[in-house]
Amino acid sequence: MIGFRKLVIEGIKNPRNFFQIIAHLPQFIKLYYRLFKDQRVPLYLKFLLVVALLYVFSPIDIIPDFFQLVGQVDDLVILLLILKFFLKRCPRDVLMEHVRAVEAEGFSLI
Repeated sequence: MIGFRKLVIEGIKNPRNFFQIIAHLPQFIKLYYRLFKDQRVPLYLKFLLVVALLYVFSPIDIIPDFFQLVGQVDDLVILLLILKFFLKRCPRDVLMEHVRAVEAEGFSLI
């Protein structure tokens, strides 16, 4: 079992980590929410996060959904890339502060 902190730092370098990330999804949601509210996180990162969420929930697609699987997966890929970029660009000390706080609160699906 991989810990939450290690998953945040490493991301999805190993395909097996994907299932670990799913297991820690509640913690990741808390982490993104806490970082979004933090004044020390740059505004452009918050803007990107909002744009990604709007894109996923909007009816407009870069690749239309009638292209079967590819059209439906593009939303997820774009969201995951922006989420990863968001964590990579957050100030490291701020990120780790929130990771420790989320870990202290506990709760995951495992």
